[in-house]
Amino acid sequence: ARTQPVADLLQALFEVFYETDIPYKPSNIEIRHVLQQHQPLVLLDDNGLSQVEVEELLNSLPNFGFLLASSDRSLWAMGHAIWVSGLPLAEGQLLIEQEWGRSLTPAEQQSAQTLCLLLKGNPRRILAEVDLVKRQNRTLAEVVRALQVDASERSFIDRLLASLLQPQRWALALLAAFAGIALSAESVAAMGGMPEFSPLLTDLVHRHLLSLEGDRYQLSPDLAKVCAQVWDLNHARGQALSYFTQWAEQHSRSPDQILQESEPLLDLLNWAAAARHWVEVLRLARVLEMPLALGNRWGAWEQVLQHMVQAGKALGDQTVVSYALHQLGTRALCLEDPIAREQLTEALQIRKATGDHLGAAVTQHNLNLLLAPPLPPQGLEEWLKLVAIPLFLSLTGLLIWHLLRLPPHSPQSPVPSSSEFSSPTPTAPTESSPPPASIAPSPPLQGRLAVEPAQLDFGNLWVGDRPPSRTVTLRNQGTAPIPLFTPRLSGRDRRAFAIYSSDCVQGAVLQPDETCQIN
Repeated sequence: ARTQPVADLLQALFEVFYETDIPYKPSNIEIRHVLQQHQPLVLLDDNGLSQVEVEELLNSLPNFGFLLASSDRSLWAMGHAIWVSGLPLAEGQLLIEQEWGRSLTPAEQQSAQTLCLLLKGNPRRILAEVDLVKRQNRTLAEVVRALQVDASERSFIDRLLASLLQPQRWALALLAAFAGIALSAESVAAMGGMPEFSPLLTDLVHRHLLSLEGDRYQLSPDLAKVCAQVWDLNHARGQALSYFTQWAEQHSRSPDQILQESEPLLDLLNWAAAARHWVEVLRLARVLEMPLALGNRWGAWEQVLQHMVQAGKALGDQTVVSYALHQLGTRALCLEDPIAREQLTEALQIRKATGDHLGAAVTQHNLNLLLAPPLPPQGLEEWLKLVAIPLFLSLTGLLIWHLLRLPPHSPQSPVPSSSEFSSPTPTAPTESSPPPASIAPSPPLQGRLAVEPAQLDFGNLWVGDRPPSRTVTLRNQGTAPIPLFTPRLSGRDRRAFAIYSSDCVQGAVLQPDETCQIN
């Protein structure tokens, strides 16, 4: 949860309960609707979500129970926040005995209790201090006297570094640069320039400085913060950026491998954008966007494309800007986001201005889909065919285009303009093609849709207050059924509101006198 956008968390929860043999990407509103019938307890450990993101997640799934664990408080107006204190003295003393491998003498027990008090019951610090005592052949009493002078993490790091080998210090710096993201031993060894790095990492695990999750090593976020205060980590981040950029380009034809390493890659992309390393931003974004799109991680996909727009503008490359805007608009089009028109229109204008006729035709094709009349309602199975099969063909076509047609990447031409999502319906017209046939409008329905109430009043709210929910009822007051489509927000302030549940969904039909509700 630490680096995932809320949209990708919703997608991950959807995939826990539902699976399909065909590629399918539901919108956030559809996810909220289908998950309403479930009431699980979800644990998000070590989450880095902001207060706004936490509230968005809770509002999206009101029937879910969430247990959020984080080093900083991110829950204020909703739920209950509990400060987790350290170990009680008895449990702290027992932990020291287990780490020492023997029972403590009465004198050592007193020192152990004082040690636990000074370290506020932090189990990681307790274990690391005891390990350091054993390695240096010191007594608990000696350590307690030193801690009574300075028990800060900074003092601990200073004493710790004196006992580490230089390669181990470099490994800590690399892992601290990723602020708690787990890395494979192979990656750390490659960045450290040492083929036999595993024994040194294993020793750091025994020192209780790193945790091992499968084949990946992780530095705790709180210890990473302290290391960032002690060291200048920009050199380590630069080394990591160089390594992972080359690695990603070498594995660009293996989307699954890119997805497996997406967490450190996205973290480096964000850092590179903040540090204005635009060439590296484009190189990473070019490799990342395809696997993220195919892997249904469309929240992260959007972030990558936004970075690509920034990089293209910074480097003065309009080809890159138009490509990223086209992709953003096509993504929004698939998710029925009104911003699709704005993004596709801007991409079209740039492509026409730069003479990219083929790219302009593809963008115009997708823009025309916004003007097409709605399809008649179908059964669920038919609807899935209409949505999922075209999406599969579109994604497959894009992958083949990337793999077979795109020229090799170079810093001067980071992202080709002709690789993009398009509808799998007849090919977009080129300059030599006849203009597309116009589509006659469908005859008007005889149903009459009433909205109750016509306006919503949320009252006056203090900043930070949780607003009350409001319900809108749609009623068919006509004599014929009305096909429904996924409701969406529009207008200048649409991002200040959220639809967190609705039974007015894509594919449903509202019969005469029937109602549906939007919250």
